[in-house]
Amino acid sequence: MNLTPVVIVAAPRTGSTFIWQCATALLTKTNHIENFNRRWLQSSSVDWELPHCHKSDFINIDEGYYELTLQLQDGSGSITNTDGYCDCIITERNVIDSYLSYVRTFTFSNNVSFQKEINDKDKLLSGIDYYIEQLQYIDHIKKNYKGRCLILKYEKFVNNYDYIFEKFESFFDIALNDDIKNSIIKNSSREKNLNVQKTLSGWGQVSEKHRLHGNHIWSNKINYSKDILTKENYELLLEKFSQIPVLSPWRQLRG
Repeated sequence: MNLTPVVIVAAPRTGSTFIWQCATALLTKTNHIENFNRRWLQSSSVDWELPHCHKSDFINIDEGYYELTLQLQDGSGSITNTDGYCDCIITERNVIDSYLSYVRTFTFSNNVSFQKEINDKDKLLSGIDYYIEQLQYIDHIKKNYKGRCLILKYEKFVNNYDYIFEKFESFFDIALNDDIKNSIIKNSSREKNLNVQKTLSGWGQVSEKHRLHGNHIWSNKINYSKDILTKENYELLLEKFSQIPVLSPWRQLRG
């Protein structure tokens, strides 16, 4: 792999934490991160632990630009000056599912109250403006970012590591052996994450190592929102999102 840093940028609740875990395992196993954090000395103050960002953390597309001076620690004295734009990985998900997951996490105290009260319109729409802003920003990144972007679809990767392996191999131009694949699976398995989540209390408590917060994981069923929303409220959300020009493809969810 080359030495280009990588950043994960996504709207909340689109599977970006899971992909961050997969990418962290990949880049550590292939010495990509270690080239910056361990094997190399860098004069830059930037910590290239794999960044995981939403709009509030990645405000301008130029923030993906980096400049590094790297020196080998093997005694050769070799110095490499490098700059450019980080590789960017973006996750996307059925917008109704991801929005409900956002509301569940930051509006409701637990999953029981979420299921009972989500069809209350005030609570249903409590985060709509914020989330539309998040989605618009990701569309802006996709259209204007100057570095390379890898787009990963939640509906394809949520229960399918082969999809992730194929996309990583193509994007990073590498072949993943069984050791690397097993490391990715071990680092990001749903069972492991659920066990971590049990140690956390509410969304306000976060595991920095795993990038999980309490109440983080719930349903990984595709299009689960249709199971808990009334038809009227499902259509209401579709209308709210599809009236935004850049989000018009979500109209196809009506089928």
